[in-house]
Amino acid sequence: MASRQGRAAENHLAKALRGAMDSVFDHGSPAVYRTLWEHLKEPGPEDDADHVVFPERYALGLVSCAVRRSYAATRQDLEALVAHPRVPRPTKMWIGDQLSARSREHTEHDLSWVLDGELPGRPVAGCSR
Repeated sequence: MASRQGRAAENHLAKALRGAMDSVFDHGSPAVYRTLWEHLKEPGPEDDADHVVFPERYALGLVSCAVRRSYAATRQDLEALVAHPRVPRPTKMWIGDQLSARSREHTEHDLSWVLDGELPGRPVAGCSR
């Protein structure tokens, strides 16, 4: 029962933080984002004893919010985190999944080449040349 209450409290806090995270990615700057990314990494030798690593649930929520609200501004930083040795594997996998899904979504809906009267620069699903 105690673990269920702990999980319920954690879920409640994650939901409460979502609005704040949305605001950060709607109005923040790349410098603010980079500060947050540091908290996705396990402590390294250069970090002080007060370095805080976000719990996995919050790290995944932060990544989801970044991709959803500020994809263009955060994509390169997130790609770099996938290669960073101190980012935990589950977080790396989530970042990769979120970036892939967003990239596919953008590609599937990007038909600007049709409006411009051009040929697509890449194959279009379900179409052959």
